Amino acid sequence: MLSVNKEKINSKSSISKLSCLGTTGDKLTGRAGISFFLRYLDNIGLNPFISKFFGSLRKSRKGAQIEFIFKQVMSFFVDGSSRHLSYFDQLKEDDGYAASLEAKVEQLCSSHSIKRFFKSFSYLRNRLFRKLFQKFFLWRLRIEKPNVLVLDIDTVVLDNDDAKKRHGVSPTYKKKKGFQPFLVKWDRYIVDAVFRGGKKHSNHGDTVKNSLDYLVRLVRSSYRTDIPIIVTCDSGFFDQKLFDFFETQLGILYVCSGKMYDDVRKHVSGLSEDAYFIVEKNRGANERSQWKCTEFFNGRKSWDKERRAIYTVHVMESNQRLLLGQESIYYTNIGENEVLTQQLTKAGGGEYLKAPAIVKLAHQRGEAELLHRNFKEFGFQQMPFRSFTSNEAFFYMMVLSFNLYESYKWDVCRETGIVPLTCRPNTFRRRMIDFAGKIVRHGRRCILKVTAPVRERLELDCIWELCNKGPDVRLL
Repeated sequence: MLSVNKEKINSKSSISKLSCLGTTGDKLTGRAGISFFLRYLDNIGLNPFISKFFGSLRKSRKGAQIEFIFKQVMSFFVDGSSRHLSYFDQLKEDDGYAASLEAKVEQLCSSHSIKRFFKSFSYLRNRLFRKLFQKFFLWRLRIEKPNVLVLDIDTVVLDNDDAKKRHGVSPTYKKKKGFQPFLVKWDRYIVDAVFRGGKKHSNHGDTVKNSLDYLVRLVRSSYRTDIPIIVTCDSGFFDQKLFDFFETQLGILYVCSGKMYDDVRKHVSGLSEDAYFIVEKNRGANERSQWKCTEFFNGRKSWDKERRAIYTVHVMESNQRLLLGQESIYYTNIGENEVLTQQLTKAGGGEYLKAPAIVKLAHQRGEAELLHRNFKEFGFQQMPFRSFTSNEAFFYMMVLSFNLYESYKWDVCRETGIVPLTCRPNTFRRRMIDFAGKIVRHGRRCILKVTAPVRERLELDCIWELCNKGPDVRLL
C-alpha cells in the first residue's frame, strides 16, 4: 500500500479552513450582470421617451430624476431577488449595488420613495405607458423585420385571492379573485396591454377593437403598408362582430378557436375517412403527435355568412394512440379574400393558405401561452397597492421591464449563445445576472472586475462591447 504523509495533508487542509470573520471596505456586488443590462438601456435611446412622457412627475429638483427611478425599478424586476417593495430599503444600504447602478448610495430610492412614485400616477398618465409600448413595438419590428406579422390576443389572470383588499380585484374565470389584463403579444413581446379588473371577460367592451385598430394603423403607417397581419385568439373572442371588424375595417387575417356545438359534431360524424387529412408534430426524438382534420364552411344561426372552419381531433400523443382525443374547431378568413391572399403570397406566407399550416398556426397559441408563464416568473401576480391606478402603473412598469429583458436577450445574449432565447427568467438570472464583481476606481476610471473563469465562460468582453454599441436601430 502507498504510504501517506498525514502531517503534510493536515498542514495543507488547515490553511484552507476558515478561522475567523473579517470585513472588507471593497465595493462588491453579487449581481454584476445588472451593470451590463443598464449599459444596454443607456444605449438604446429609452431615456428621452421616459423624460418626455413622465418627466413632469418630478415636482422638485431635490427629488430623484425620473429616469433614474425607472432605472432602479427595472433593475428591481430584472434582479428578481425579492417580491417586496421593502427590498429597496436593503438595497439603499448596499454601496456595491449602488456602484453597479453607477450611482451613490444616497441617490438610491427607499421603499417609501418608490411608493410615493407609484401613487403619483393617474389614469390618464398610465395611458402613456401604452404609447411607450407602441414605440417599443415599432423599434423591434425594424430590427427583426418579419415578413408576416402574427399577433396573439389573450387575457392573463393575476391571482390576488389571498392578498389584502385591492381596488378592482374580483372573481375571474379561474375561480380566483384577481385582475385580468388584456394583452396583445408578438413573438416574445407584449406589444400592448390594458390593465383590467378580474370580472372583465376576454372580449369586454371595445378594448380589443380599439387596441388592434391603433396597432394595425401604426404598423401600416410607420413600418410597412403591405405586410400581412394575422391575429390568433381563443374561443373567448369567438364573436361575429369582431370577425366583421377584422375583415371589413382592418383588412387583416385571423384564426380563432371556436366552440363545439352539436350541429358541428353531427356534420363531421357523417363524413367519410377520405375527407380527413393528418397533421403531425414532432416533439423530440422518435416522439410525434397527430391530429385528424377536415375542412368545411360553417356558420352560427345569428351569423350573416358562413366562414372557413377546420375541425381537428387529437388521435396520437407521444406515439401513443388516443381513444378519446380532444376535439377542436378553428374559424378563419385566410384564403377567402383575394387581395389579402395575394398580399400573403407576395410576402412569402403562401403556406398559410393550406389547412395544415392553419392548424399548426392555431397550435402555436400554446407556445404563446408560455409567455404568460415567463411573464409571471419574471414579475409577480400580487399587486402591492390598494389603489387601482397605482397597481396599473406597477403592472405597466413590469411589462416594460419584461420587454426590455427580452430585447436584451435578442440583441446581446443571442450573439454569444450563453443562454437561449427561450430560456426561463430564473435561468437567465442565475447565469447572466448573479455573478460576483468588484467595482474599483483606478486612473480616473470606474472598473468592474470579475474572475477570469467567469469572464471567459460568459464571454463578457463580447457582451460588454454589444451593450456599449447597442442595436443598429435605436428606439429614439
